[in-house]
Amino acid sequence: MPGRGKYKTAWTGLHKLRRATVRSGRDRLLGTVEMDEVSIGCEAECAAGRKLGASQPWVVVAVEREGQRLGGVRLGLVADDSAASLKPLVQAAVQPRTTARTGGWPSYGRLG
Repeated sequence: MPGRGKYKTAWTGLHKLRRATVRSGRDRLLGTVEMDEVSIGCEAECAAGRKLGASQPWVVVAVEREGQRLGGVRLGLVADDSAASLKPLVQAAVQPRTTARTGGWPSYGRLG
């Protein structure tokens, strides 16, 4: 049956993502957390220069690092690349005084 292997791979990936993002109590991430962002609906050359239109939100991903393993994951949408948009998401997803590693987006540095 054509395409069956792709479905099984997608299904497995979906369940792994669900296990990582949904935990009882929805504890905030702690320890070392890596954060990065990706634009939705933007061409590669657009994303490199951060020139977005109003209809192109960002998905921010925060992942706990436990040595070489990944722990909990939190995803969130932000409307633009400002620290004001990013701060509520980070406060809800990450414990205070957590070590954060980012991709260098200047707004992360403005969070304090």
